[in-house]
Amino acid sequence: MALRFSVDTNIFLNVKNKEEPYYRYSKKILELIDDGEAEGVVSTMVVAELCAGYHEFNELTEKDEFLTQLRTNPNYKIVHLDLEVAEEAGRVRAMTHLRLPDAILVASSLIAGAPILVTHDDQLVKAQGLIRVLAAEQALKEPMADYLRGAIEEKVKAEKMSRASRVMDELREKTKAVKFDSVKVIREARNSR
Repeated sequence: MALRFSVDTNIFLNVKNKEEPYYRYSKKILELIDDGEAEGVVSTMVVAELCAGYHEFNELTEKDEFLTQLRTNPNYKIVHLDLEVAEEAGRVRAMTHLRLPDAILVASSLIAGAPILVTHDDQLVKAQGLIRVLAAEQALKEPMADYLRGAIEEKVKAEKMSRASRVMDELREKTKAVKFDSVKVIREARNSR
C-alpha cells in the first residue's frame, strides 16, 4: 500500500530553483518518491513543460539528468499522452474549463490511478471533484496520516490472522489422535484465554 502522488511541473521547479516557501515541502515529496516510500505519477505534459525550460535556459546537462532520473527510477510512472488520455482530457476540460495542459495532467493522473495531485497551481482546484488537489505541505500531512493509519491497521489485521492461525494449529495438534469433541475443545480454548 504505497502512497501515489501525481506530480505537477511546479513541484519539480520548486526544488530545481529552490523556490520558497514551497521548496522544503516539494523536496520532501520528491524524496519520498526517490526513496520508494511513494510512487510518483508524471504526465508527459509535465516532462514537456520542464524540458522547454531546460532548453530555453540552455541547461541541457540538467535536462538529461532529469530525464535519466525519470527513466531509471522505478518509483516514477510516466503517463504518455495517448488516445485514452486525450479522450479523458477532453472530458476533464469540458467539466472543469481548465487549460488543456492542465486537463491533460488531471486526465493522466486519473488514468494512472493517482488519488492525489500535488501542485501549487491554484487553477487546478477546479478539478477537485475529480481528484484530490493538494499543495505539497498538505500532501505530506493528510495522506501520510491516512497511509500510516492504513499500514497500522493492515499490520494489526495480519497479527490477528497469524494468532488465529496458531490457535487453530494448536487445536488441530491437540485433537489429532483423539475422537474430536468440538464443543469441548472450543470451550477449553475459550476458557484458557
